[in-house]
Amino acid sequence: MFVRNLLLSVVTILIFSPESFGARIKKNANVACGSDVMGQLDHYLKEVEILSGKRRFPETMSQLKEACKINKNIMSILTNLANKCMTGFKKNVMQVTLYSVKKSHKSLCRSKPNKEMKDLIAAGKCVNSGISEFSKCARTTRDNVLRVKAVEDKMKIPLICCEITRAQECLRQKAKNVPQCTEEHIETIQKRFNRASMNGMNIACGDYTDETDKCDKVHAPKDVIVEQSNKTMVMTMFELLDGLPLDDNIPI
Repeated sequence: MFVRNLLLSVVTILIFSPESFGARIKKNANVACGSDVMGQLDHYLKEVEILSGKRRFPETMSQLKEACKINKNIMSILTNLANKCMTGFKKNVMQVTLYSVKKSHKSLCRSKPNKEMKDLIAAGKCVNSGISEFSKCARTTRDNVLRVKAVEDKMKIPLICCEITRAQECLRQKAKNVPQCTEEHIETIQKRFNRASMNGMNIACGDYTDETDKCDKVHAPKDVIVEQSNKTMVMTMFELLDGLPLDDNIPI
C-alpha cells in the first residue's frame, strides 16, 4: 500500500493538472495493446507531463477550458490503456490515479468560473515565464530518483519522499526569482501541488516530509552515475517502485 500511494501522488502531481494546454493528443486516439504497453504509456505522458516543455500553462479562461477538454481525452486514452493492456501493480495504480484525478478536475473544469479557476489563470504567466528555471528542479529530482536505485529497498521510499519534498522547495525558491511570480501566485501553485500529493504522501511517506527534519539526513548517493534517458519522470518512478515488495513491512 505504501508503494502504491507514493506512486499515486507522483503520478497525480506530474501529469494531471490543468497545465496540459497545447498537448498534441489526437482526438479519440485508439489504444492498441502490444508488447510495449509501457512505451505507449510513456508516449502519452510525454505530451502532458509538467515541465516537459511541450505546452504552456493556461493564461486565459478559454485556454483553461481547452485544457480541460484535452485532459478529458487523455484520461479516456489512459483509462483504456490501463483497463485493456495493463495488469497487476501498474494497472492498479493507474486505475486509482485516474479515479482520483477525475474527482480533482471537477473543481477546475466547471462551466461557470469559480475562484480556484480564476486564481490558477492568474498564476499562468508566472509558470510560463519561469518554466526554464522550474525545469532545472525537475531534472535534479529525476537524477536523484534514478540514484535511489543504488540504495537498499527499505530506504528507497524515504529517499523518494524526500526528493519530492526537496523538489517542492526548489520550485518555490525558483519562483521567487521570476519577476512575473507574486507571492499569491506561488501560494496558488503550492496549494495545487499539496492537493495532488497530500493524501498519498501522508500515507506513504510517514515522517519523511517537509514537516520534520528527517529529510535533512537522507540523501541519494551522489557518486552514482545517472544513465541518460528520455523517459518521463512517471515512467522512471514506475520502474523503480515496481520491483519493491508490495507489503507494509518496509519501514518508513
